[in-house]
Amino acid sequence: LAAQPGEELDRLRDVMRRVADAGSGVLLVEHNLEFVRNVSDRVLEMRDGRAVSLPVSSQRNREAVIR
Repeated sequence: LAAQPGEELDRLRDVMRRVADAGSGVLLVEHNLEFVRNVSDRVLEMRDGRAVSLPVSSQRNREAVIR
């Protein structure tokens, strides 16, 4: 997603919100942390194939995730 133009990201964000609002779960595997924070309610942080945290997206800052 990092290489996608802003308009494409906006469209993807809208689709993801509509799907989630309809009651379905959305799984996004992405390295663009800013986009992830903007579209997620929860984030499962993984490192070396292991889950290391499951914070609420708004409570996790970028520096804490990048280590």
